Amino acid sequence: MKRRFFVSAIYFGPPGTMGGHMKILFELINNLYHQFDFIVLTSEPETFKLNLEAATKVEIIGIPYPYLKVSLRTHLEEVRYVSRMYQEYFAQHPLQPSDIFYTATDFAPDVIPVWKLKERFHFEWLASFFLFVPSPLSNLQHQYGFPVVKYILYYLYQKFLFTKIRQRANACLLTNDSDRRFFPQSEQKQLHAIYGGVNVEDVRVAQRHDQKLEIKFDAVFCSRLHEQKGISRLLDIWKEVTAVLANAQLAIIGNGDPAYEQYLHQKAEQLGIQDNLTWMGYVNGVEKYRIYLQSKLLTHATVYDNNGMVAAEALCTGLPVVMYDLPEFQTLYTTGCVKVPPGDMKQYSQSVIKLLTDEQYYQTVHPTKKEQQKLQQLWSWSQKATDFAHFIQKTL
Repeated sequence: MKRRFFVSAIYFGPPGTMGGHMKILFELINNLYHQFDFIVLTSEPETFKLNLEAATKVEIIGIPYPYLKVSLRTHLEEVRYVSRMYQEYFAQHPLQPSDIFYTATDFAPDVIPVWKLKERFHFEWLASFFLFVPSPLSNLQHQYGFPVVKYILYYLYQKFLFTKIRQRANACLLTNDSDRRFFPQSEQKQLHAIYGGVNVEDVRVAQRHDQKLEIKFDAVFCSRLHEQKGISRLLDIWKEVTAVLANAQLAIIGNGDPAYEQYLHQKAEQLGIQDNLTWMGYVNGVEKYRIYLQSKLLTHATVYDNNGMVAAEALCTGLPVVMYDLPEFQTLYTTGCVKVPPGDMKQYSQSVIKLLTDEQYYQTVHPTKKEQQKLQQLWSWSQKATDFAHFIQKTL
């Protein structure tokens, strides 16, 4: 009999959006539904139906959600609402000691209701903590550019929820072993760093079918459109690239808050580079890898991160990657990358230009066929899911 694996996914995005935390959960379910009996409680049931390959074999319970997410005005009310919904549901479907309950975000409407359920039921709580917010001092020192007041509040908010997780969670899923430093030595065995993965099968399908695709883009960016991902600074960098290569084309895959997207479009117009950009919106699956194959390199412009799954996707496709030399990436990405000092936009643009103009240099940087194969084995979601299942079996 399969173990029941409950999921709290209240703070997920609507269809047509994809954050790293969402991608990780979808791929774990896609690879492990035959081992676990997944029961998902979510405010976005359509998002799961669109992204799960075997959605009919997963129980998806929609939670009506009459709130605007991440609103200070209603946040406490949201927590009370979800707690009440969960208490009512589990009064009818009691949790068992063998059950696993995964909180798919570190936001309060996912964390606190499950924290409260631990008072009433015995079960195994698997929390997730995928990105620790930088301290206000670190934000200023490293010039991440995050809004100061907003991120002070978010930093304190996350600190509070981290305390709650450590009080009652039985284990925690991370995206990088570097985040183990936030936990005491006594809790290290309860941590698993998944790092994310790559849909290797989609890469191979795209490569088989599109061997003769013409290069349409000089570079591609793929991520949420958010300050943390460095997209605004990348526009400044691309302005410098076009000063040397007037027709250089950048494909931008991803979407974000509509107001921020509007800001980016306005900035591109002000910089005079709108004709050098192709805004692709949300793209996933084989089609995303087709765009990679039509590009010469990936610009991984994130200013603060601990994983960078899209860099792995590009490397597994054979593209070289230009990225900032973030501490968390120093051992994670060692092949096929050009790393520049964090925040050095001038050197970043020069690195892009050199890859685009120096064919001999390009050939020495981009992953070879043999390196691609090794990377695909390392980052394959099937392997990542197997490792995760072993952790669950051993720890919970």
